[in-house]
Amino acid sequence: MDVDEVYDAVAPGGVDLAPGLDHPDVPVRRAPALRMTRLHRERFPPAEPPVRLAAIADANVALGADAARRYGYEQALPSWEAVAEDPTIDARSPA
Repeated sequence: MDVDEVYDAVAPGGVDLAPGLDHPDVPVRRAPALRMTRLHRERFPPAEPPVRLAAIADANVALGADAARRYGYEQALPSWEAVAEDPTIDARSPA
């Protein structure tokens, strides 16, 4: 059973899906008509676009360069204004 089949069964309300755990000392009684089926897991691509760590800003250029190297940024710039003015950077996040 794949994810789409589960959705088709659950979405209209025809089936309630309530996975849980049985405690070994108190097993859960199941209706005889209930059939347990193994679900198929599918991997989906991430919803977010890939992120590029373009630049980090620090007034102390040496510290900025070290942080850029350690955290995987492409470059270190001397100010947030330099980051804001860079036309190759689409989004910025102050941290």
